[in-house]
Amino acid sequence: MTNTTDLQQIYEEAIQHHQAGKLLEAEQLYHQILAVNPNEAQVHSNLSNVLLNMGKPEEAVEHASKCVTLNPEIPEVHYNLANLLMHNKRNEEAEAAYRQALELNPAMGHAHYNLGSLLYMNGDSEAAKAAFQLAAKHAPELAAAHLNLGHILAIEGHYEEALESLNRASAIDPQHPTLHKNRAMVLHATNALNEAYEAIVQAIAGFPNDVECLVLKANILRDLGRLEEAETGYNKALELDPEHAIAKENIARISGQKVAAWHFDMLADTHRNAAYDKALKKAVKPHMTVLDIGTGTGLLAMMAARAGAQQVVACEMEDVIADAARKIIAANNYTDKITIINQKSTALAEGDQLPEKADLLVSEILDAGLLGEGVIPTHRHAVQHLLKPEGIVVPMAADVQAILLQSDYLHDVNPLTTIEGFDLSLFNEFRLKGTYITRDLAVTPHEPLTEVFTACTIDFKHLPPAAEMDHPNKHELAVTVQQSGTIHGAAFWFNLHVDQDISLSSGPEGEMVHWGQVLFLFDTPRKVKAGEKVALTVTQADTLIGFSL
Repeated sequence: MTNTTDLQQIYEEAIQHHQAGKLLEAEQLYHQILAVNPNEAQVHSNLSNVLLNMGKPEEAVEHASKCVTLNPEIPEVHYNLANLLMHNKRNEEAEAAYRQALELNPAMGHAHYNLGSLLYMNGDSEAAKAAFQLAAKHAPELAAAHLNLGHILAIEGHYEEALESLNRASAIDPQHPTLHKNRAMVLHATNALNEAYEAIVQAIAGFPNDVECLVLKANILRDLGRLEEAETGYNKALELDPEHAIAKENIARISGQKVAAWHFDMLADTHRNAAYDKALKKAVKPHMTVLDIGTGTGLLAMMAARAGAQQVVACEMEDVIADAARKIIAANNYTDKITIINQKSTALAEGDQLPEKADLLVSEILDAGLLGEGVIPTHRHAVQHLLKPEGIVVPMAADVQAILLQSDYLHDVNPLTTIEGFDLSLFNEFRLKGTYITRDLAVTPHEPLTEVFTACTIDFKHLPPAAEMDHPNKHELAVTVQQSGTIHGAAFWFNLHVDQDISLSSGPEGEMVHWGQVLFLFDTPRKVKAGEKVALTVTQADTLIGFSL
């Protein structure tokens, strides 16, 4: 029989092997001890560590679980188990173990941090934010906690708080891999372009092939007016990721820039112009301060001034358009009431260019797909920081209308295969995946397979939770098929509710003709029969609505 002295000697020898990296020898000795005394919690803990390093994570979990059974009152054993479960992608069990550790010791900063990382990975950014806040409180030396908190705050539009968190991370670990990238994102959003450029250059020095860094640098160069350098940057990003939608879109915008032709189409939309004018005449009162975001020609700003607003602050980030708007305002004798600010609204703050929070927010930063121009993040920041709590938002809301359809015409070229006997598939490198195309359904050959249904509704004051492309908001619909066929995609448009009484549609038979409709094509078609119910997932990120079967 092995006595206590022998077990102690074996344990010490196991520790020596463990520390020397002789994991197989250490494993064997730890097992030898447990064969005699299976309730040695520290041995289970050490063996768990050895097994993880040997590439045996499931066995490591078994021994970490034994530690919990033996010492359920010790928070660290729950924390260690949670880390192993998270490593094994057993996320629900990991979350429970972290919460148990924190119930026993609420001041475990690293447990709050890991729980936050797990929650963010699972798409619960609000709960993740709370966990990172507690991690920063209880482990203020943990740079990653401040960094991740700053990232979420930035997504939510709390740029000042985000920058504070990122600066705390910088003070702790100025060389943290993603710090400079996140700082650049926030500084860019707040129009601190020169500082943003310095930060992104530092980020790229550490990550020269990070596509998102390269695109962000190009975005900053674009906004600095350095268009040739921006185009070079987008092209470099596309060399690494030929399908990067933002890089492709911005190159197209630069190529056809200065003043895009859609401005004229939009201004020619008399129904849209009249609806905004009518809504502003109803809403504007003589004492009001109005904030106009994306003023363009200054049309909506002048409508608000004519309706009696005391003052109008109008934002326009494009230099050439802002200069034109000032001249138009002067030509129409509204210089005393309207101030044009040549920057993003996210760079505004109460008491600076905006003397007081606005009573009314008006904008028309919509595209055919509703969200592509950034109306959600822009309004999120404006509602939180630039608008009075009781303030009015024009337009008020929009609901997205959709149908599922068959279109052999579009399916034949999405993706491209053979045309008239020629293989054109290499041209698919220019095809944008996971996004939409704009079409006029009235002249696009297609067969509607369902009735029109409401896909989602966006309230422009009470906005949906912040959602990135890789963590969109989702909900499922059951859509009834009216006609047998093959579903190639979904077509959608929106009903714009300018106020409670005034609504316009961008649909095939709607009043707003300049937008057209949007088609979201599925990679894999699906045959359906009349009467069948189709489960459709609607996804909504801050700048994109999508669908999947």
